[in-house]
Amino acid sequence: MSETHINLSMPTAETAGYSLQTKVLASALALASLGVVGHRLNEKDQQIERLEKSIALQEDQLERLAGLTATELDIATDTVLGRGLEDVDKLPGAGRLVSTDLRTQLEGAAVKLFSRPKGSNYAWSPSCSGTKITDGDEHYVITAAHCFNYSGYSKGGYLGGTTPQGQAMDIVEADSNTYGVQTAELPGGSEYAVPVTAISVIGHSDWALLKVDENNKASDEFLVLPAVPADAVFGDQEPVVGQQTVGFSSPGAANAELLEGEGVYLGTVSTPGNEFKEVRIIGLTNSAKPDKDACNYGASGSVAVYASGNVTGPLSWRNNIGYEEGSIENPRDDLRSAPSFRLEIEDQLKVDTSRFNTLCGFAVDSDETFTDLKNGLDHPVPLPNNTGSYK
Repeated sequence: MSETHINLSMPTAETAGYSLQTKVLASALALASLGVVGHRLNEKDQQIERLEKSIALQEDQLERLAGLTATELDIATDTVLGRGLEDVDKLPGAGRLVSTDLRTQLEGAAVKLFSRPKGSNYAWSPSCSGTKITDGDEHYVITAAHCFNYSGYSKGGYLGGTTPQGQAMDIVEADSNTYGVQTAELPGGSEYAVPVTAISVIGHSDWALLKVDENNKASDEFLVLPAVPADAVFGDQEPVVGQQTVGFSSPGAANAELLEGEGVYLGTVSTPGNEFKEVRIIGLTNSAKPDKDACNYGASGSVAVYASGNVTGPLSWRNNIGYEEGSIENPRDDLRSAPSFRLEIEDQLKVDTSRFNTLCGFAVDSDETFTDLKNGLDHPVPLPNNTGSYK
C-alpha cells in the first residue's frame, strides 16, 4: 500500500496572505487526509480479522471432515486424527524375541508350491508358499485356500454355494492345474517337485491342507525336511501382542527365493471388506522395499512363528501403503484404498501402525479346523452340476 504524506507544518510567508477561507479549506483537507489513513488502517485490521476467521473456519471444516470420514468408515474420530493409539513399543509382549532354534526350524520347514495346467508338459511355475507340518507319523503341507483354482467355483479358493460353509473339501481333481511341492532352498524344476495328491480347503477362512506322493522319486528331500508340529499351528489361542515374529516365504519380487520377514504381532481384526473373516495382523519391520517384503505376492500360504513358539495360520491378506522412495510399486496394490483400510485396521487394533510399510494378515483357525481339513482329504468336492464328484 502506497504511503500518504500529510503536511502539518505552519504557514510560511508565501501562504500568510491567503484568506481565512483558504486556511479553513486547507485544514479541512488535512483532516480528511487523516480520515483516509485511519480508514485504510482500519481496513487492514479488518482484513487480518477476516483472514483469522477464515483460518478458524477451515480448521473447523477439517475437524468436521475427519469426523465425517470416521462415520463413513465406522472409525473413531480420534483414531483418524492420529490420537489415542497405543505405541507398538509399549505393547505387553514388546521385547520378547524369536529364538534361533525356532527360526531354524521354521526356515527348514518352508516349501514352495509350483503349478502347471493338467495334462501339459509345461514348465512348473512358482505359485504360493507353504510349510511342512507333522501330526504323528503323517506329513502335510499347509498353505492358503486362495492359491488354488478349481473349476465350477469362484477363482481364488472360495467354495461356491453347493459346499456348506466351513466344510472342508478335497479339490485336487477339480482344480484345473496340477501342483508340486519342493523344499524352498532348491532351484525350481519338475525333477525336484513332489506331486500333490490331495488338497483339502476351507475356503471362507482360507486354509488348505495338502498331501504329497511320498513314494515319488523326488520325495526323499521332502521327507527329511524339518517340520512344524501341528499342535503349534492349530489351537485357537490369542497370542500376546507386541512380541516378535519371524516368517519365511518365497514371493515373486524376491525371484521366488526364500525370504525372512521379521515383524511384530499386533492383534486380531476382521478383514476390511469382510467382517466375517478374521486375520491375525503382523507388522513387518523390514519391508521398506518390494524384494524385502515377506508378505508380497507369492508369499500367500506362508506362516510366521511367534516368540512364544506358536505358529500362525497361512498368510491370507496384506495391506501395503507404499515402499521407500525409488521403489517400484506392485500394480496389484491399490494405494488409493490402502490408507482407508489401514485406518480401519488401526481402529480395531487401537495401535499405531505408521512405522510399518506392510501389514500381513494370517488366517485364524477354530477348534475344528485341523480335524475338518484332515476329514476333507477323503471328501472330494462335488461337480458343479451335482451329477457326481471328482476323485
